[in-house]
Amino acid sequence: MEIIADTIGLWQNAVSPETCRKFIEVFDGKEQQGIAAYDGELPLPDLYEHNALVWRDNDKRIDVSCSVSNYASFFESRDVVRNLLMETSLQYFKYFQKIPDGREYVPREGWTPHEQPMIYKMQKSYPNGGFCQYHFEQGPDDDTRGRYAVWMLYLNTVEQGGRTEFPNQSVELKPQEGSFLIWPAAFTHPHRATPDLQETKYILTGWFDHPGSLPGLPSEYAPMPSEEDPNTFRSLV
Repeated sequence: MEIIADTIGLWQNAVSPETCRKFIEVFDGKEQQGIAAYDGELPLPDLYEHNALVWRDNDKRIDVSCSVSNYASFFESRDVVRNLLMETSLQYFKYFQKIPDGREYVPREGWTPHEQPMIYKMQKSYPNGGFCQYHFEQGPDDDTRGRYAVWMLYLNTVEQGGRTEFPNQSVELKPQEGSFLIWPAAFTHPHRATPDLQETKYILTGWFDHPGSLPGLPSEYAPMPSEEDPNTFRSLV
């Protein structure tokens, strides 16, 4: 783990190229189905939805995304993501929860990484697109107020534009296939994708939420979605 600007965790080559390509292959197939269902051409209108994919084309962002837990075809790679979140989050939060005098690590009350919910999304940004408005991830809504950290996995390398910019930390990070980030979700870390993207960019991203903060989930964190459990799985393929 590399700590950037005192607060941003970076892991290089955290996921294999094969896993990254698998996510992209599945996602592109879903995207093509949605485009074909509309009229077969881009751009699609803002907030167009098809089979759990959502296209956005507005002043804030130009991209298409979906919740990964909606699709059984992503399940082949879910254990990779779960193991990645376990390993990296333990390193990251342990690093910041040391007692100042250097004594033994004491976890923050209530934080249990193995109970993190596997709720996250995949996002594809087109050239000249991306989420280019400065924003932070914690907000006033029911589904955002409990966020205390954010994670993101770059699924492909982007050579031209589309960096992740943190203006308060004077940091810009180039998307590199398999690289993984964690950072605080609060107002201290506004960020954006730089508005100079000249290639297609793919990411996975999600959040660490306090127990009981997500609507519809119990006070204990939800398990991984399961094909056998209709309450945690939407049977899309």
